[in-house]
This record gives sequence, structure tokens and C-alpha cells, in this order.
Amino acid sequence: MKKISIVLISFLGCITGMLTSCSEDYPGPNPVDVTANYSNKFSNTNSNLLLTYNGEEMIGKSVDFSTVKGETGNITLYDIIPGEEALKLTAITLIGNANSYSFKGNGVGSNTETTFNYEGYVEKGKLEINLTEIKMGNSTQWGHSYRMSDLEYGKRKDPVLNKETNLYEWGEAENKLSITALHTDMDIDLQEDEALFLYATVSDVIKGFGGYLVPQLLQTVTLSPDGNIIADYTTDEMQIGEQKFSEIDMDNQDSMSKLMQFISMKLFFPVEYGGGFSAADIESVTTGRTYTSSPRGLVYWYSQNGLFYVKLNLPAIIVKAMQDKGKNVDYNLIATLTDALLKSNPAQLQTILVTINKQLDNSLLSIIAEMDKNDFQTIFTWIKNGIPMHLDNANGHTHIYVDKAVLTPFINLLSGMIPTLEAIPTFGELLVTGYVKPIVKAWPVIKTLNIGLDLKVSDIK
Repeated sequence: MKKISIVLISFLGCITGMLTSCSEDYPGPNPVDVTANYSNKFSNTNSNLLLTYNGEEMIGKSVDFSTVKGETGNITLYDIIPGEEALKLTAITLIGNANSYSFKGNGVGSNTETTFNYEGYVEKGKLEINLTEIKMGNSTQWGHSYRMSDLEYGKRKDPVLNKETNLYEWGEAENKLSITALHTDMDIDLQEDEALFLYATVSDVIKGFGGYLVPQLLQTVTLSPDGNIIADYTTDEMQIGEQKFSEIDMDNQDSMSKLMQFISMKLFFPVEYGGGFSAADIESVTTGRTYTSSPRGLVYWYSQNGLFYVKLNLPAIIVKAMQDKGKNVDYNLIATLTDALLKSNPAQLQTILVTINKQLDNSLLSIIAEMDKNDFQTIFTWIKNGIPMHLDNANGHTHIYVDKAVLTPFINLLSGMIPTLEAIPTFGELLVTGYVKPIVKAWPVIKTLNIGLDLKVSDIK
């Protein structure tokens, strides 16, 4: 009996040993050692994430990796694919060796329908993941290089007087400013006070000056299929008429006379008498300017629910802007501060700004701090997740624009800036009285207002 007991005990011991051995027999490292959050955020002193996006290193990001048995794993990409705040990849087949697990596969964005391939490996304390063949949803339709549209005069939607009713109604007029690099479209009740003036302001003044100034800043815009937006831009000084901005002297009578003469001719004289903006005007201020391509990773685009979103990489944009001005800045510091701000509560952030402004008494900070809470939160969300815009094609032109809903918080902000604008020497009061106040006052009765870029595809022959 004793011998039988010994045999049974030995048998059970062997079984237990085998079970224990099987439970620890992973095809690679212990899953507990590699299941973690991996980050190369600027606030992380021990960066343990190597991430590339179509071959370009991407920093300031974090990724979750988990596995239970070392056979399959799960990965969560946080704000890496534009428009995908937390994209989960599940049931990924893992191939293990003594020190690591490797993996590869393809994914689809749950919000944006972006497609991509991924591959990499994970070991204790390190995750490498490479994203390739990234294609945004709608990239086949929208992913092109575009140039600024040329200025043209022709037929345009315009208020026309009905001689029978003696009322204005929508019709078409000839020899009107119809196309510039700045796209505008407006609909307003023509029976409202100052409706004709407001329409002319948007369709002639804003469209005209925008079409004159935008080409001085931008030459082309490329919507890369992988979501990057690349712009050929210039830091050369802009000008109005014969004067560069730095040459305009509010206290110099000759300088102001040249400025006002140019503005008056372009705004108040008809085309047949030499007025209005022309292609020659734009050519004279763009010839000889040096344009350069913006780096990848500054601005991204994605599509969702029929809208076109523009997502900003604020730290990179701030640093690039300061570098263009010849100033050095700590990228990690800017990125850490921006990351902290975007994670904060908008209401609390605005409260902090109010407190800070009590000490600084800064006019611009005061305007931001005193914004309507809903407007502040809306703009905060756009900065964090992307600005909602529209992209459509008409008669060979591509229009990328914001609508009235997006413009409303900024119009409210403009209203708060009236005292500051009025203080501008020489024409500040004229600007406010003639344009700003009428637009602010009429904003509730404006039915449609779209403003953006008017582009032509340049990479399709």
C-alpha cells in the first residue's frame, strides 16, 4: 500500500510539473514583461517606443501592447493615424524567439477608413512599430497636388434688381471678380438692411484682397495620400502695392497716400476704368519670391462623415515658425507644454488664463480669456482633434473651405477685438465702422458664408 501511495504521489508530482511547465512555456518572453504602454513623449525621460510613419520617425506618441499567452497580441495606437484617437488592432499573430515577439499585418481606421500596413517587434522595455502604405479614406479622390487658381473676371452670382418688383434677387452679372485664390460663397436675405453691402464686402473686398495676398504666401498645397499636408510657402515679406509691409509708415504722409491710393483704386473703381485687382497685380508681387516646401508632420488631413479635417501638430508648427524667424527654441519644452494643455480641461484652462491676465493685463490674452465658454471649448476641440472643413470640386476647381458654423466663434472673437482695431492709427476706425461692425451685426441673418482656398489640381496630366 505504501508503495502504491509513493507511486501515486510521484505520478501527481509529474503531472503538476508538466502543467506548471506548460503554463510557462511561451514562444517568447514572459507576456507580463512586454505587456505595457510604450511612449516616446517628450515628458517621458526613458523613451521606449520607436515609431515610424511612412518611413519618417514620429515622436510625442504612445502605444499600448498586450499579450496573454504570447501567441496573439493587441496594439492600441493613440492619436497616430490622423482622426483616430485610439485605434485598436486585435488578435495579431505573434512570432516569438528568446528575447522578443515580432508581428506584422494590416489595419483599417474605425473612424476614417484609413488603410495601412504595420510591422515591428516588442521586447522587454522596447517596442518598435513601422506604419507603411498609409492611405487616408478618400485619398484616391483628394490626394493630389494643387496650385492656387488664377484671378479671373466673368459671370458671377450677384444681386440683380427686378424692375417689376423693384427688389433685388439672386441672378448673374457679367465682368465680375469670379475667381481668385480665395474662395468665397455667400447667401443672405437680400431684403435685409445692408445686404448688398455685405455681399459686396465678401465677394469683392475680401475675395479680392485675399486673392491678392494668398499667392504671396502659398504657391502649392499637396494633400499626400498618407495624410500629410505639404505647402510650398514663402517667408519673403508681403506687400501692398509698391510698399512692403515694413515700409508702410502710419506717420508718413507719403507712405499712407500710396497705400490709400492703391486700396481706393482696387476697391472703388470699376474694372473698365483700371480698378479692381488684376492678374498683373498678383504677378508683380509674386515674381521673384522664393518658395520652399514645408516639412512633413506639421499638418495632417483626414476625412470623416463627409467632412475634410485639418489637424495641426502645434509643437512642430510653433518651433518651425520661430526657426523661420531665426530664433532657437527647445522643441521638447514646447511639445511638453502643448501636450499638457491639450490634455487639460477647457473650462479650467480658460479660468487659468483669466487669472494670469489679471496680472499681465494683455489685450490679446484678455480677448481669449473672456471668450464665450462654448466658443472657447469649440476652438479647443478643433485644435485638439482637427478643424472641420469642406472639400468639393466644381468646374475644374477644388474648394477647401470653412462654413458659417466654424466661422461663428471667430466672428464672436472679432466682436471683442473692436476696441483694439479702432485704436489702429489712420484707418482703424474706418475699418471697424465700415466693415467689422456691419458684419458682426448682420451675422445672425447671413444664411451661408463659406471662405477658403480656390485650387486647381496640378499633378494630373
